Amino acid sequence: DSVSEPFYSSPRRSAPTQRKGKKMLGRAPLAGLKRSLARSNPLSQNKSRRSYFWRGGNQQAQELVGADKHKVERFTPQDPRRKKPSTALAPPLSTLFPGVPEAAISLDPSAAKTRITTLDNGIRVASEENFSQMSVVGLYVNTGTRFEDAATYGSSYMLERMSFKSTNKTPMSDIVSELESMGSHVTTSSSREVLVYSAEILRHHVERTMELIAETTQQPQFNAEEMEDQLRAYSFDHEENSTNPDLFIPELLHKAAFGDHSMGHSLLIPPEQLQSLSADSLRNYMTDRYIGPNMVICGAGVDHDMLVKLADTYFSKMPAKTPGAPKIIGLDRPLYQGGEIRVPIPKEKEEKHDKSHIMIGFEAGGFDDPDFYILYTLNSMMGGGSSFSSGGPGKGMYTRLYTRVLNRYGWVDAAETYVSSYKDTGLFGMYAKSDPARITDLLRVVCGELIEVSKQVTKEELDRAKNQLKTSIFMNLESRGILFDDIGRQVLLYDKRYTAQELCDLIDSVTMEDLARVTRRLLSSPPSIVFYAQQKHLDQLPDYEQVQRVLKP
Repeated sequence: DSVSEPFYSSPRRSAPTQRKGKKMLGRAPLAGLKRSLARSNPLSQNKSRRSYFWRGGNQQAQELVGADKHKVERFTPQDPRRKKPSTALAPPLSTLFPGVPEAAISLDPSAAKTRITTLDNGIRVASEENFSQMSVVGLYVNTGTRFEDAATYGSSYMLERMSFKSTNKTPMSDIVSELESMGSHVTTSSSREVLVYSAEILRHHVERTMELIAETTQQPQFNAEEMEDQLRAYSFDHEENSTNPDLFIPELLHKAAFGDHSMGHSLLIPPEQLQSLSADSLRNYMTDRYIGPNMVICGAGVDHDMLVKLADTYFSKMPAKTPGAPKIIGLDRPLYQGGEIRVPIPKEKEEKHDKSHIMIGFEAGGFDDPDFYILYTLNSMMGGGSSFSSGGPGKGMYTRLYTRVLNRYGWVDAAETYVSSYKDTGLFGMYAKSDPARITDLLRVVCGELIEVSKQVTKEELDRAKNQLKTSIFMNLESRGILFDDIGRQVLLYDKRYTAQELCDLIDSVTMEDLARVTRRLLSSPPSIVFYAQQKHLDQLPDYEQVQRVLKP
């Protein structure tokens, strides 16, 4: 009796096989295995069932009618891979897919430049067209923890969490449902100086998305139940984030650097502080900060004239200035002071947090500083990262901290430099972690590398750092989201946008003498240091004055 083979069997019968001069009786072992599997298949043995086999061949193979009670009919469809593809029903390549709009072709090079328009109330509208079917639109507001006092601290973060919730016109359920039906990806993020509302959507949904952003920023309801839900969710987030060294150590460094100035406010806001904020206090905060000159409506992959029209339609009622006397908070240049904070690892967490951490920083210029691009070139040259890397070009394996620290000292788990830049100030420094007992050695290595770069830099290092930095700029700007963010932040800070080529020209102008000079400038400021280690290892560290003397250029 013939039997049905499983779906993975070959449509061709196997030929008899000879191996090493011995004649093999029957078929190859694999074919015998296939027959055994087929015989054990209950579908082939149960006369009351119909057998279905599909090889991806012709229509006849979709259904096989069972034979009599002793036999199941074999059917071997033609292998589709042996069949020549038919083009009889295929449309010509010149035929457009249904529903896809025609591509907009531009021969004007100015079409790819950032265009900026200022509305009557001071709101700036900035965009760049890239003729993509996807667009990113949003709103940048010059507000954050820097502009908050003890009473309003946490307001910008609470506004972030309450974005796209119920408004005076639309309940939250309808807003969420509509955003999902449009396939939108909306995000809101707050920091020390900027609050961003953004949405990545299909181009033809731009108008409705702008209307929803206008609603959430001009007519928020601040529903009590929704606020309570967000506070409850944040308490869980804060409990986890406040014990993560990668998150709380940079916040402590800002506290050490700027002291009681609002720039030193932590972004990990205590839950009880958020609970003290009422709906009325949030509305008063928005009245003070949400004014035309503090806002930029931004778009990437959108027609500029259309975006200006939408901005005028939905944001023209925003005030040009704060009603009454504005609060002067965070407008002064932050006074950098430096200092140290030592945090012992709790006994119950010593097993989980089995590394010693050091983060050191120095006063650096902000976005308005002429040495800004030198600073980022220095950061590219120092580089660094984790002791583990997947390898491959472009991973910074030839930066100073990799070649001189991570590849030399096996007890160093991570070492990297960082830059935190703001409008008129900033921080530059290094973060490193090591085996618990080696924290004193780690401090010596960190200080040594910072001092060494102020004395000697090779041309090879400088050229490599420049190329890596320029490559990073051009590659990142290929992303719609990064292009959108670059436009919004630059226009908010400079009231203009530097092109990628202009930035690269500034980077190319950096010399070895510039790097040494800027490093000496950094080391001349009092260091800000955060140590996170077991108490017994913290006790072995030198005091702050000793470290400060070692770092003096």
